[in-house]
Amino acid sequence: MNEHLAAFVGYLTDKEKSKSTIESYTRYVKKFLKYVDGNEITKELVIQYRELLEREGSAYSTINLILISINCYFLILEFDLKTTD
Repeated sequence: MNEHLAAFVGYLTDKEKSKSTIESYTRYVKKFLKYVDGNEITKELVIQYRELLEREGSAYSTINLILISINCYFLILEFDLKTTD
């Protein structure tokens, strides 16, 4: 596990999230980071990922949970998603 994911897990643990929540959030973030594959992370890229999840038939409740996980991860890292104008 890389240092950012370790910090994320540490934060969730400190917030007394359940083991199940920590595992789910971590799994969703890892899948997103694999999708990103080193590209610059922007809001547009997150939107593309959401659209991919929709095309794959993921339930909207699952997609929302995935997006919450990703958002939480970047908030913890104080990462500002850039928009392209």
